[in-house]
Amino acid sequence: METHIDRTERRRKNRILAGVLLVTAGTLYLFNQLNFIFVPFWLFSWPMLLIVAGIASGIRHNFRNPGWFAMTMVGSAFLFNMIFPAIGVVVLWPFILIALGVRMLFFRESRWCQERWARRNEWKRDMHYKADPTSL
Repeated sequence: METHIDRTERRRKNRILAGVLLVTAGTLYLFNQLNFIFVPFWLFSWPMLLIVAGIASGIRHNFRNPGWFAMTMVGSAFLFNMIFPAIGVVVLWPFILIALGVRMLFFRESRWCQERWARRNEWKRDMHYKADPTSL
């Protein structure tokens, strides 16, 4: 069980990390605008924002839910298209399909997903029983 002190400490660490990231991103962007250093154009693009949001979501949920992977892959596909426009997304989508197929073939379903599904079905069964005790 998480205590109030643990929550407060976690929030403080998250706030410090977010502040450091914002200061770093702002400094890089300022230096790029003033031509002090070269920063690639794609570093401050919306696909990169989607990738960062996906990775942050994965870290927050210990990479259990596949949502982080989907956001990261979509952002990566569009970012790849921005960096290498000659190759285009036409070639990238087959690689994405192959990667998903390999994942399905060689990585088994995690126990966490199975346990969550069992808890969900148990909850639905309990709710149904409470609504109509004669049905079971």
